[in-house]
Formats: sequence, C-alpha cells, structure tokens
Amino acid sequence: MKNTSIFLLLLGIIIFSSCAKLPIHQSKNYEQAANNNFLNPLSANYDKKNNISYGVAHDDTHFYIQAIFQDRESLMKIAMGGLNIYFDSNGKKKKDYQLKIEKAEIQLTEYELMTRQGNRDLNNPQKNMAASIDMMYNKITWDKNGDKIVFYRNLQREPVAVDLGPNKQNELMLSIKMPLSELPLAEGQNLFSVGIEIGANSKGNMANARSAGSMRKSGGSMGGRGGGGGGGGGRSGGGMSGGRSGGSRPGGASPSGVSPINLWFQVQL
Repeated sequence: MKNTSIFLLLLGIIIFSSCAKLPIHQSKNYEQAANNNFLNPLSANYDKKNNISYGVAHDDTHFYIQAIFQDRESLMKIAMGGLNIYFDSNGKKKKDYQLKIEKAEIQLTEYELMTRQGNRDLNNPQKNMAASIDMMYNKITWDKNGDKIVFYRNLQREPVAVDLGPNKQNELMLSIKMPLSELPLAEGQNLFSVGIEIGANSKGNMANARSAGSMRKSGGSMGGRGGGGGGGGGRSGGGMSGGRSGGSRPGGASPSGVSPINLWFQVQL
C-alpha cells in the first residue's frame, strides 16, 4: 500500500510537471533603424537557473531571437554539444522544427590558424572560448519537420541569418533572424513556443571542447580567434558570472558528465 501511494505521488508530480505552462514573453516590434542593437532593451528576460539573458522581436516578415550566454560553463556545454533552437506552433515542447548549430567539418586555413594564435588573450579564457565557438560552430541545419537545408553562417544570411560570437563583455551572444514564413504558424496565429537547448548531444564530443579551449581543471588560456560573429544583433549583455569547476557528475548529467540546458518559453507576437 505504501509503495502504491509513493507511485501515485510520483505519477502526479510527473503529470503536473508535464502540464506546467511555459512563461509567455511579448515580442517587441523590431525597428530596422536599430538593427545593430535590436534586442538590447529586451534582454531583461533572464533565466536565473541557466544564467541566460534573452529577448524576442518581430516585424511584418521576420522573427528575431537574441540570447546571451553569460558564463564559462554554458560555453563549455556549447563547445561539447552544440546548440539547438526549436519552434513549436502548439506552444509545447515538440522538436519537429529545429535550427541546429554545430561544428563545421571545414578545416581552418593557415591564415585562420595564425589569426587564432595572434588574438589569444592569456588573461581571459572565457573570451577565447567564445571566439573559438564563433569560428568553429559555423554549420547550420534548418530542419522543418524532416525537410532540411544546410548552410554556413559566414557564407549565407538568407533566408535564415545566424550570428554567434563574443560581445563586449566577452559573453557569447546568439542572434537569429528567421522569416515568419519558415515557422509552422497558421494564418492569424500569434502564439508559439521556442526552445533553447545545449549539451543534449554532448556524448562523444569532448574533442570539440578541447578544440575550443583547455580543460576547466587547468584554468589556462583558450585558443581564441579575433572578432565576433558578423552583423545581425548588437554586442551587449549583462554581467558575467564564473563557471563551475570540475567535479562529480551532477544529477541529470549526460553520460559525458554535462548537464544539458533546457530553456523553453512561449512567444506572443
């Protein structure tokens, strides 16, 4: 009887958690004149658990997302597992529409390697890691319910534009410009959900993290590259906070020892 009561209690908790409503954020009007700084006033949306500032905006034809990853631990997770953005027209957490940002297979040129070495900041490992992610994580896959297109963000900016690189505070900033026509929205629909997930695919990707920088234990310099991720959003954000040092695997960690980041919210256009 006792075991049955415990089972029912756990079942109730699971059902309640699955039915919990996502936070709703009102999308702001995007002004073209401020396109180099378009979401700075909106970065008040803050996920305390994951230390991520984010904001959304739209105009007649496009939807814009900006997210700022403020600590070294988040950067390490991106370096190990990549970054996925999801869109669900039902306001849930379905992943049929996915924007995947991952490490490009293209090898660095000799000039890029020299630039990487020359711009390394021995006193700022987080800056170096953000710059390394900017250069390495250049491959984009836009998966619309199985219909995929693959492109590289330094070569193509339409119809989907993605920028990823360090801002002035040496945090990693992601800016996305997505045509509304690419999203699974019915005519007149103005509510949908967005998911930002990091580290879910981290198993077997430790080499990516090593390429982005040295291991946490050493605390040494990260192999950096100069510059940000190009145009798109402005380079700004909140303050930094230090990453967590290595240790035993926390609860819910993946087999590689990384706890995935899952940030979901609803957007009201």
